[in-house]
Amino acid sequence: MSDIKLKAASGGGSISLKGPSSLGSDRDLVDTSGNINLLDSQKLKVGDSDDLQIYSSSDHSHVYNSNTTGKLRLRSDSDVWIEHGTENMIVAKGDDAVELYHNGTKQCETSANGLAFPSGKGIDFSATSDANGKDNELLDDYEEGTWTPALTNGPSLSSAHGRYTKIGRMVYATFQLNCGSDGTAAHVYINNLPFASISGNPNAGSVAWDYRNGMTIITHISQGTARIYFYNNNGGALEGNESQFESKEHRGTAIYTAA
Repeated sequence: MSDIKLKAASGGGSISLKGPSSLGSDRDLVDTSGNINLLDSQKLKVGDSDDLQIYSSSDHSHVYNSNTTGKLRLRSDSDVWIEHGTENMIVAKGDDAVELYHNGTKQCETSANGLAFPSGKGIDFSATSDANGKDNELLDDYEEGTWTPALTNGPSLSSAHGRYTKIGRMVYATFQLNCGSDGTAAHVYINNLPFASISGNPNAGSVAWDYRNGMTIITHISQGTARIYFYNNNGGALEGNESQFESKEHRGTAIYTAA
């Protein structure tokens, strides 16, 4: 059985372990600075059944809860930070967000509504199979709300309503217009789309119809703008005095890629 001895030292004393032979020599269990010193694989055990064990092996450091029915709880009255060197990994703030980092850069955090992403971050689908022409696999935006359609060169509006949903860069917008009969002889278009469309590709489209008379009106979202242009059935510009447009209710949808 190992001996416990008190060893005198200059400026104070220490509690040292003598034996077993695996120690090689006497070792200060509590040194003059008050530190508790254990060798590799020697454990600090707490609890009636040694439920909590803290120790270091030759390769790793360990905090081990051997209680199969209880929990290992980490509790703090202030924020909890997990770091790698000087870089944040996880920051848990009291009564606030829990932040998750990658290589020191924040990627997301909890919010009152769920999970929030910083600008430019999102859900990365790069591990999935790709189609030819793929140029992005990051879903970084979702938004829904209302917008107020307005007419340029068209008749006055007794009412105008719109709603939209944006998923990534894809926008789905609906609108409803109640038009007067006082348009001007110029190309009519709706402006104030919630987002401008992308430029350089023919991938923006829309459809509208005369709700009261059941007539489809040809429309087109102008690239690089937040406008929907109207055309007549022959593909010409729909002027403000066209009977297809004035004094009618128009409803429609716009599906396009945002800039």
